Amino acid sequence: MLRGFFENVRGRRQQRRDSDRQIQELIEHSVDKYDRKIRCVSSYSRKLRDAVESAQEHISGLVEAMPEPVECSPERYVPDPLINAMFSGTRHIGDVLHKGNVLPEFFLQNPEDIDRCSALMLASMSERTLLGKSLTDSGMVISEVCQTSVNFDDHQIIAPSADIEGAKLGMQRHLHEILLSQARLERAQLIRKRTEERAAITQTSPDESLDILASSLRSADSILSLDRVNLAVNAMGIKLEDEREIKHRAITLPKLHINGDQSLVPVFITVPRKAVDYNRKAGFSFDSTMGRLDL
Repeated sequence: MLRGFFENVRGRRQQRRDSDRQIQELIEHSVDKYDRKIRCVSSYSRKLRDAVESAQEHISGLVEAMPEPVECSPERYVPDPLINAMFSGTRHIGDVLHKGNVLPEFFLQNPEDIDRCSALMLASMSERTLLGKSLTDSGMVISEVCQTSVNFDDHQIIAPSADIEGAKLGMQRHLHEILLSQARLERAQLIRKRTEERAAITQTSPDESLDILASSLRSADSILSLDRVNLAVNAMGIKLEDEREIKHRAITLPKLHINGDQSLVPVFITVPRKAVDYNRKAGFSFDSTMGRLDL
């Protein structure tokens, strides 16, 4: 009984040491990416620790709130309404899977026994109103009906990994990079303001840079937020209004809001190895904002 107690104590101590090491690595990474002059500040690591821990706690909560992964492959275009909504056709899926050679390189660098990978997919979602045709219950076609077209563009695949835990870690890193970008933007705005006031380029001091970075990290909950959007579109990407159709096409998407003025749709995906051609380069696919003709 005592043996089990002491093993548990040792286990908790090891977890704390691992956590402390990870936080310290993240502090150093943040300083490297943001402003290395911060290292001139006495005890800079201690002064950033609370802010980094606070940001990571918020980011971890966002990642854990994400829905379960979905398979992303041309074969899932017809049966999966989520994949059908986010892509203009099977060729569009293939282009995204080969974009930047991220997935081909992952499978080339990993053994054949890994038959699929997990990753984070990001896309922008937009809506526009257009005039289309509608079919009444009696079979009559009505022209010039106002409809809402939902389009997904700028797909990115991030952090391909052997399992979902690796993809979650990749999303955490990506969200942390967004916070660093916000800190860089605030520092640049301060420098520009001072330059305009003093008619000379005036850099921030190491202490000021540290304060800006710490402030951005502590503001993670106001910079990054996640909610869910209920959506139902037909095969052409038009929002459905008939409850009978909505029932079969309804999906729920997570929506990541960044600093209140930008939003992305993040989705965890799994990709079968067979869906990736190592010799293929991403090619042209029909613009999803114009129609869905690339089947």
